[in-house]
Amino acid sequence: MQTKTLKVVEQSEKVLVQSRKQEVGQIAKCTLLLREFGGEHTDVYVCTLFGAMAEFQFEEGQTVDAALRFTYHKGTNGTYYQDILINEIEIL
Repeated sequence: MQTKTLKVVEQSEKVLVQSRKQEVGQIAKCTLLLREFGGEHTDVYVCTLFGAMAEFQFEEGQTVDAALRFTYHKGTNGTYYQDILINEIEIL
């Protein structure tokens, strides 16, 4: 896990998805694009937020500290995909 200071680029609309931790029930999920400081040609992370964090509306340009967890999953076609989950996030 890495903690980084990043700038909010964009946030997707919240959707409800089936919770993996509960047999029944749904959990909020959204995508948050976060950019490293240094201009428009720096790295951008496409991150997933779940639960209460996904319910919060971040604003473009906000500076945040985010604890990023890098994982992967294998698609049905055998291709591997990178997943970046946000474990904690704090607006500065």
